[in-house]
Amino acid sequence: MRNGFTIKLAESILLAGLLAMVGFILLLDPVTARSMEKGKQVIHMNASNFKFTPDNLKFFRPGPVTLAVENISDYEHNFTIKNPKGQVLESVDLPHRKKTTVTFDLPEPGKYDFYCDIDSHARLGMKGQIQVGE
Repeated sequence: MRNGFTIKLAESILLAGLLAMVGFILLLDPVTARSMEKGKQVIHMNASNFKFTPDNLKFFRPGPVTLAVENISDYEHNFTIKNPKGQVLESVDLPHRKKTTVTFDLPEPGKYDFYCDIDSHARLGMKGQIQVGE
C-alpha cells in the first residue's frame, strides 16, 4: 500500500513538472495557426495600449489569413501589415472596444511585419511579425 502511494506521488510530481515545462516552452514559441474556418487560417488577436497579443505568429503555408482583432483599449488603434518587401498589404482601423475582422493574403514564405500606424504606437511596442513557412 505504501509503495503504491509513493509511486502515485512520484507520477503526479513528474506529470506536474512536464506540464510546467510544456507551458513555458509554449510561451517562448510563436503562436501557430491552428483554427480553420472553411479552409481559412484564423487567429484571434487583442489590441491593447501599445501591444498586440499575440505579437509573433507562424503560418506553415502561404495563403489567405483572417485575423479577428479585438481592440480592448479605450483608444483607437490600427492594424497595418507589410509584405517581406516592405509594401503595405492591408491597413485597417481598430475602433476602441470593438472586434474587427481583417482578411488578407500572405502570398509567399517570409516575414511579414505588422504594427499600429497611429502616431508613435509602433515605437512604443505595438508591433509584431508573422512568419510564413519555415
